[in-house]
Amino acid sequence: MTAAQIRDALIEGIQEIQTLSGRPDQDIDDETVPLDDLYEFDSLNAMEVTVRITDMCGINAEQLGHLFTDSGRRLSVHEIVGRLCGVVETEGM
Repeated sequence: MTAAQIRDALIEGIQEIQTLSGRPDQDIDDETVPLDDLYEFDSLNAMEVTVRITDMCGINAEQLGHLFTDSGRRLSVHEIVGRLCGVVETEGM
């Protein structure tokens, strides 16, 4: 998968979780920090998206730990995609 495909899949996964949870649609871009910027998006939702995206990329979710944070700092979409791309290059597709 390319970085653009990973980004699109990540955003789609986040939007799907938000929709299924009955939350309002919000614009999501590279600078969006899902855990801060999205209405009621929490760590459980982040784990749901993590499982989905790692399955799509063919990588081990356990290797990433918590995809949406790094040492307690909440990550932007751009940073999450960067982490995924690094793992996909070495482990996945």
